[in-house]
Amino acid sequence: MTLPDRPPAPPTRPVLRALVAITALALAGGAGYLLRGPAPATETPAADAASAASATPAVTRVNGVTTVTLDAATQAGNGIRAEPLEAAQYRDEAVASAVVVDLQPLIDLRTRYAAAATERATAAALQEAARQEYERNRALYAQDQNVSLKALQAAQAGERAARARAEAASRALVDVRGALRTQYGQTLAQWAADPQSAPFQRLLDHREVLVQVTAPLGTAGADAPRIEVAGTDNRRQVASFVARAQQVDAALAGTGAIYRTAASPATANGARLQAFVPRGNAGAAAGVVVPANALVWFAGQPWAFVQATPERFARTPVPTTAPMGDGYFVSQGIAPGARVVVSGAQLLLSEELKPRTAGSACKDPECD
Repeated sequence: MTLPDRPPAPPTRPVLRALVAITALALAGGAGYLLRGPAPATETPAADAASAASATPAVTRVNGVTTVTLDAATQAGNGIRAEPLEAAQYRDEAVASAVVVDLQPLIDLRTRYAAAATERATAAALQEAARQEYERNRALYAQDQNVSLKALQAAQAGERAARARAEAASRALVDVRGALRTQYGQTLAQWAADPQSAPFQRLLDHREVLVQVTAPLGTAGADAPRIEVAGTDNRRQVASFVARAQQVDAALAGTGAIYRTAASPATANGARLQAFVPRGNAGAAAGVVVPANALVWFAGQPWAFVQATPERFARTPVPTTAPMGDGYFVSQGIAPGARVVVSGAQLLLSEELKPRTAGSACKDPECD
């Protein structure tokens, strides 16, 4: 006899508890998904590369010039600073030998001249007194011999001696003045002879010094009203023409001139200087002076970064054939008013030379 099918046994209590727990976990997970939403997708390597490329300075060639593009925030953070250049003029120059003149011989001659002038003035006064004495005695002798012949003869001898002394004093003064002119020229002789000379007083106070320049043949150094001189520190300072030099160095072929310039640590007595004198009579060229601290060296020559736009810096060649002041004169390629990087130029060059990714390519129509 076949037994009827028995209904399945109800689940036991442990099984029921397990089912309830599984269901609760499933519901909790779903609820959590609904609260948080889907997890954000992680950035892909391609996105990382694009982001890095956007932060990397673009290096391009605009109109044939290598240009580095850097945003303002990056410039400020790296201390990149540009300054405008003022217009300047430059004359073709030759370098001449110069030496600071020892003033002691000139001062000695000035002292001799003052002594001779004093002696001449004294002798002239004595001569006049002796002449008046002789004239008085002669008049008295002529009036019935109111003075003795001996007194008249003594007065006459005194007048002659005084006249001889005055003549000797005059000759001595002329000799000293001639020595001044022979050794130092008319202008310096006048300065030394005048006790109230303001230019000579500046020399005595060591506010100024004299510099003898031997300019190469074919230059205008002996006639130029103003030149520049520099010592071992290479700092130039203006020197003004005083006179043609009366004595020149036989070992140097050229023309000599005396200039005066401000006293400085580089202008001690006998110091050797460089003088920069005009070459010929050519007119001055117009341009700018690029400061030395703006230069960077690349491929064997110096360059400067010129700020073409607020974020673009063009690397521009700078010739160093015309030093001027604390920099170099440039007549082409950089115009007056152009802003040149004076701080951070080396950083711009380093950024230019870094390897670039495809994402950093220039999108500007001006790019080559």
